[in-house]
Amino acid sequence: NLHPQAPKAHEAARCAGEQGKYWPMHDVLFDKQRALGVEDLANHAQGLGLDVAEFRKCVDGGTHAAAVHADQAEAARFGIHGTPTFLVGRTEPDGTRMKVTTTIIGAQPFARFKEAIEAALGTATPPEAKP
Repeated sequence: NLHPQAPKAHEAARCAGEQGKYWPMHDVLFDKQRALGVEDLANHAQGLGLDVAEFRKCVDGGTHAAAVHADQAEAARFGIHGTPTFLVGRTEPDGTRMKVTTTIIGAQPFARFKEAIEAALGTATPPEAKP
């Protein structure tokens, strides 16, 4: 509810990705967060040199709507309800899953990330040994 245009913007990034411009569209969407209406998205696509007719067909047709919904559902399963949220952990031995050891919500200082990563790796300095 905080970002009602986010799902369609997510779809737009995926549609841009079909034309090899996922990350450029991603960057535009973050830079222009107040311009995420359907016409704005088409303008962004044009600015990136995309085939706008193909882009519109993809976005208007909801080509990636199910995938976006699945991403949202997966995030909700992890208790993620906003951005930014970072999951820190280690991959399972088979490499297909991650065991989350720390969830970091919101913009946090570098030290918080360092602490979480060191804890996940088992290289954290015990509190009594810290200077």
